[in-house]
Amino acid sequence: MARFSYDLPAMEQFISNLDQRISAVESHLTAVRTTASGLTDDYSGAAADAFTDAHDDWQTDSAQYLDKLKALRQQVETCRHNYADAREANRKMFGWSS
Repeated sequence: MARFSYDLPAMEQFISNLDQRISAVESHLTAVRTTASGLTDDYSGAAADAFTDAHDDWQTDSAQYLDKLKALRQQVETCRHNYADAREANRKMFGWSS
């Protein structure tokens, strides 16, 4: 019979690392948005419009990346939770202590 094990503390650490990275990306996106907004206050014309369009596209792409990171984080959290629940159920079923 195959034996599988999962490193729940490593999964928890990965989730923590993802939380830190998500927070950092959110902070950077806000900082870039603020800086870009300040640039366009004194900038006008076709070049300013092109910059604004490019920046908006970049922000959209970055937000999608952030959404994917958040989805990955949720999937890993669900996986960790399910493995922990399965481990506990098996221990109870076989009378093993936690």
